[in-house]
Amino acid sequence: MRAPRRNTLLRAAAVTVTVTGAATIALALPAGAAFADSPTVTKKKAAESSVLVAVGEGRLAKLVDGPNGKRVEISAPNGNRLVTLAVLDLRHPSAYDTGWTYRLVQDGRRVKFVVVDGKRGGDSWVYDFGGRLVGQYTVPKSALPENVPGKAGRA
Repeated sequence: MRAPRRNTLLRAAAVTVTVTGAATIALALPAGAAFADSPTVTKKKAAESSVLVAVGEGRLAKLVDGPNGKRVEISAPNGNRLVTLAVLDLRHPSAYDTGWTYRLVQDGRRVKFVVVDGKRGGDSWVYDFGGRLVGQYTVPKSALPENVPGKAGRA
């Protein structure tokens, strides 16, 4: 059995005849009735999600994934946004402050946030934009400059 055909495009039509005898069709449709059964399309605002991560020396890194791309806002220990130390995005991917290096690294389609502690030998932490610690790398104590053989006693 065939389903009945629904014609929602034309609700009502009126035919007018001109003086010359040619027929003209004028559509008399109420506003919005042409596609009454079709869903309306509305644009949603792109949401911005952010995660706070505590990085070295009490600093806070706000990992923001928004409509304009991914960025990191590094702020002072008190969390005051007026004293923002650095804002990283893919156009400006790295910053250096008092021995700490902050860097955005693009790994294919994913973007990761890397923190390197230059004061204490180069230990580093890698975060994704969900705030999860993806990797932690520590430098062996034998590789630190104080323990290099032949370098002791030199000024």
